[in-house]
Amino acid sequence: MNFLIWNIRGLRSSESQQRLHAFVKENQIKVLNVLEPMIDLDQRFMTRRFCFSRVISNLSGHIWVFLAADVQAECVLDHAQFLHIKVSAPFLPTSVFCSFVYARCDYIERRDLWSSLLHVKPVLGPWLVGGDFNVVRDASECLGTRGGRLLPMEEFNTFIMDSGLIDAGFEGSSFTWTNKTIWKRLDRVMVSVDWGDYFSSIRVEHLPRTVSDHCPLLVTAPVFARGPSSFRFQRMWLRHHGFLQTVRLNWFLPCSQSGMSRLFVKLKRLKNHLKWWNRDVFGNIFDKITEAESAVRSAELVCEADPSDSNWAVLSDRNADLARVTAMEADFWKQKAACNWLEDGERNNKLFHNMVKKKRVAKRSSAYGMMGFA
Repeated sequence: MNFLIWNIRGLRSSESQQRLHAFVKENQIKVLNVLEPMIDLDQRFMTRRFCFSRVISNLSGHIWVFLAADVQAECVLDHAQFLHIKVSAPFLPTSVFCSFVYARCDYIERRDLWSSLLHVKPVLGPWLVGGDFNVVRDASECLGTRGGRLLPMEEFNTFIMDSGLIDAGFEGSSFTWTNKTIWKRLDRVMVSVDWGDYFSSIRVEHLPRTVSDHCPLLVTAPVFARGPSSFRFQRMWLRHHGFLQTVRLNWFLPCSQSGMSRLFVKLKRLKNHLKWWNRDVFGNIFDKITEAESAVRSAELVCEADPSDSNWAVLSDRNADLARVTAMEADFWKQKAACNWLEDGERNNKLFHNMVKKKRVAKRSSAYGMMGFA
């Protein structure tokens, strides 16, 4: 799926419109984000002009998002400095949350941007944040100036760390904005840490700036060609009160096979049963966390109104439930982190063994040469 993000600095001229239309056509853009168009939005004309079927705009009119016919989008939050939408399409593995940013020049006003973006951060699923942030991360992203004030950069880096976003990198020019004296990387794209669970990669290219002092950002996000998901035992299941019983009942069901065939059939049957049990009985661990926290808050309000022994006992039970599901969530993330580490470790081990093998071959050849066998 291809995105194009561009602070075009005015879309009134025919030259700007022609250049933007060419970018869209050449790169088969599905989602187009235009920043600072400096004109009123004529939805019917603009969608037809750039070959899209729909456009969404924030109330200030500084952020436009055009959508292709096979892409659906729901506006989640309309903010003065960003537009947060939920994008879905038949060719996407899941819905993608996109926050298109047009930040204020004043770093004090940007503080509201950072806090509001943290507020809309999705709990789960891919999140793309891109646009004109009007601030750099460090002095290396500037040329012709010392890099500006330190505090705005620190606040920007703190937001990136708190939000768990990762800079997607770029290809092309190192700087996205210039006034022909100073050069800065003000425009960028960042993604959530679980982006790689849904997309095979992400590529950001800084296209040549022509009619604007900002580079257009071409974002390419290839989708995995996924097969059926593999089965993996979850350690958090062991904390569920009914897990061992459901395993026991399924395992001792009658089976007509014998020997290793019997073991194979029973394991396959148990695997299918646990897939169903995980979906329909155990449920989503993150939903469980939300429900448990809500139950604790309700019990606390009841205790404040009537601090009786029975109400305190109910609150204690609710806190115990929250502690149990929190421990389940911790098990989930520990196991996920360990699996990722093992996968990386396998690749690192192969690299290490190949290096050692090459050294051994080199030493053996050298030894043979010294013995006169070369």
